[in-house]
Amino acid sequence: MPPIPRQLPPDVSRFTGRRSELGELDSASTDATAVVISAIAGAPGMGKTSLAVHWAHQSRERFPDGELYVNLRGFDPGPPVPAEQALNGFLHALGLLSEQIPRTVEAMSGIYRSLLAGRRMLVVLDNAATAEQVRPLLPGSPSCMVIVTSRNRLSGLVARDGAQRVTLDILSLSEATSLLRSIVGGRRVDEEPAATAALARMCGCLPLALRIVAERVTRRPQVRISKLMAELSSEHDRLDALTSDDDEMATVRATFSWSYRALNLDAARMFRLLGLNPGPHICTSAAAALVDITENEARRQLDALVSVHLITEVQQDRFQFHDLLRTYAFECSKDDDDYANATTRLLEWYLHSAHSGLFSLYPQHPVVPLAALTTHVKPLTIEDRPAAIAWFDAEYLNLMAVIRKVAEHGNDTVAWQLPNIIDCYQALREYADDRIEVHQLGLKVARRIQDKLGMRWALGHLGEAYEEVDRLEETVPLAIEALAIAREIGDRWGEANSMLSLGRSRRRQGLLDQAEMLFSEGLSAYREVGHRRNEGNALINLAQVFHLQKRTAESLVFAVKAIEIQESIGNLGGASWTRKALAQIYIDLGRNVDAIEHLLCALRIDRISDRPRSVAETLDSLGRAFQLKGDSAEARVHWLEALEIFENLNSPVADKVRDQLGCLPGD
Repeated sequence: MPPIPRQLPPDVSRFTGRRSELGELDSASTDATAVVISAIAGAPGMGKTSLAVHWAHQSRERFPDGELYVNLRGFDPGPPVPAEQALNGFLHALGLLSEQIPRTVEAMSGIYRSLLAGRRMLVVLDNAATAEQVRPLLPGSPSCMVIVTSRNRLSGLVARDGAQRVTLDILSLSEATSLLRSIVGGRRVDEEPAATAALARMCGCLPLALRIVAERVTRRPQVRISKLMAELSSEHDRLDALTSDDDEMATVRATFSWSYRALNLDAARMFRLLGLNPGPHICTSAAAALVDITENEARRQLDALVSVHLITEVQQDRFQFHDLLRTYAFECSKDDDDYANATTRLLEWYLHSAHSGLFSLYPQHPVVPLAALTTHVKPLTIEDRPAAIAWFDAEYLNLMAVIRKVAEHGNDTVAWQLPNIIDCYQALREYADDRIEVHQLGLKVARRIQDKLGMRWALGHLGEAYEEVDRLEETVPLAIEALAIAREIGDRWGEANSMLSLGRSRRRQGLLDQAEMLFSEGLSAYREVGHRRNEGNALINLAQVFHLQKRTAESLVFAVKAIEIQESIGNLGGASWTRKALAQIYIDLGRNVDAIEHLLCALRIDRISDRPRSVAETLDSLGRAFQLKGDSAEARVHWLEALEIFENLNSPVADKVRDQLGCLPGD
């Protein structure tokens, strides 16, 4: 039974007005002839997200199969969320494992539409930049509804995809005063209707500004609204000369300033320093590092900002700004004497927390040279693999934003170290494009500052990322350069790693003598530095080369030794892969019984590790081994199970397995 996702953010408290727009959404939801897309357009602060989320909460019973929600961050300081990343999140929410999710946007979108077919679901695509960003996220089922919010008009969705546009304007004066009344209270508003109306006009009848002002008014119950309006008017006059006619902040800057100046010193400092966070959201621990306080103190200050609507708690222990408030907070941060130190503390928190996560994710990973802490921040200690995956999942957008920021203008050391620390997680999640991007950025910085060690790491991981997507022509020159630098600076582990990367490319090119030499030298280097996991990798690579060179005895000796190493250090993934490589050698030699023995061992490991794709690949190899042994019944059993898994994974290999089954006797 697939899970029912419930991803909507919390409903907006005291939602007021927008009856016409809510009616348009109601009408759109009754259209059963096509997927309905209501593109809610409007300037920042108009309440687009509030309207979409409020209507969605009110209409939940219409969508019994659940709601999907993603903030596409179309107008954040960093790049928008790519469609493949949004699809990845949706597919996980719909119950797919990472190994069931293909790499290309087209394939991911196809699975997504298949999973939504016939289901009554609501999809909210918030803060979209363009129609092109949205289009892969549209379901194909007429039982689903999509709501898209954007500052842009998204004319392409209207013209090509039949979207119904709902354009938001400022609230009417009556709606604006009603919103103030719902928050401030009827008695105070009725006592001063003229002052209340003036206050609404001073906020430009903009929902965001009105909510912030209303919260400020409620905190001063003994002060008349007319006096508070005069204070805001004075603040508006003070700032008016600083703004231009086309400044999108002009309408709300006075409102923000008025509320910001009312904060106590600690909360005000938290607010402005939060503007330095390059990511879309922040957790309490990171905020504590940023401001240089304890987590308990940080939580109190964050709660204080939430209570006056200056930030929003979007998930438990995860906070974010409205984009206008983020801009204002960043403006305020420039006046803070702790600006530079705060940025350093935050970067060090992300770097060292990610470093802890890396070694919980891959305990056998080689040591990544890490810049020492220059502040007394307390990064997280991440205890185990599940906790590491959960942390990287939660912080991934922030880590990407940090890398992009520091690569452009920031801490050069973090700019090349952090990409190398998150590389294994990116490989695990198969974020191929992001992986290439961050290592290109890291390499650019390392070259600019002529950090040889940084260049070697960036070249190595960038080459591996290209190798993963079969861009061999780009892999080879990077491996050659990385090898030269590693030898220049005496980095033996890096030298070995570069030789293995280059050796794999040479083997694929058919240059077996070169591959043998590179793997042999890499093996010696790994033994010299005592890195057992990669010693095992070098051994199995050599075994494969020896096999291709018809040196059977040497091939088998090296393969068995590789298995012993991987199993002795508890590297289950390496042990499985190594046994499968040895099994293929046995199959080529006609020793199918020996191949089956190793494949059955690999299968047990894969099942324990809960890796469906690896299980299916092992089953496929077992089917082949049993077929060659003359046991069609066992071949059928294994191929049928492999076929079921490949079909669940939407893998093109399913067609090959289906053909194999069709060739068995009796079919």
